[in-house]
Amino acid sequence: MSGTPFWDLVARRAARIPDAPALIQAARLAAWVGDVRITPRFRTPLERELSS
Repeated sequence: MSGTPFWDLVARRAARIPDAPALIQAARLAAWVGDVRITPRFRTPLERELSS
């Protein structure tokens, strides 16, 4: 945890959820990335299947 009140709140609430570590990491990543869009370099298998 970074020690900020926000992350303390997230950790307390997420501790009651089975997937808490993943949710905390997802929240951190979303805060870090912000509004930036990330485009994969190669098409995903699902995208290839849908386009064929």
